[in-house]
Amino acid sequence: MKAPDHDPAAETVDLPALIPPERIGELNALLEGYEGLAVLRTLDPARGLVRIHAAAACLDTVRALLAALEEELGLCVTRPHWG
Repeated sequence: MKAPDHDPAAETVDLPALIPPERIGELNALLEGYEGLAVLRTLDPARGLVRIHAAAACLDTVRALLAALEEELGLCVTRPHWG
């Protein structure tokens, strides 16, 4: 049986971030508006700790979007892996 082909476009990059807890829903809604770009997971809602699962093929777009949201939402990517 042949193993499935590897699809690099299907890979994701995990970006842990902090955001004021009251802004988590807003960030989630913004990311959902860019279908297929990134998915937000809340790890600790009280602390505002989230993880952004970004499509590796779209990393430049994700980087630009998160940079634009840093000041507006108080977003801080805690350990960026821009590749």
